[in-house]
Amino acid sequence: MIGYAYMSKSGTLHIVDKRSDAEEFSVSGKIVETDLPHRGGYEIDAAGENLIAEDGVVHIDDAHAAPVSLDRFPELKALYEQVK
Repeated sequence: MIGYAYMSKSGTLHIVDKRSDAEEFSVSGKIVETDLPHRGGYEIDAAGENLIAEDGVVHIDDAHAAPVSLDRFPELKALYEQVK
């Protein structure tokens, strides 16, 4: 499913189904169309866990979990760089 990526004012990458939602909440005004799988505003991995990208790191399925390097997810990193 096609989604629309944007950076929120909190510095978090989001992917949503509606371009109008991305336009409304994008802090930079940059919207990128993507085919990365997503749910609930975030990319999901093969196991169905949310990948929450913010401040150059990724929290897997929980914004309070220990972060991992964004470098582990090259497609997500490229998208993050495009919308910031």
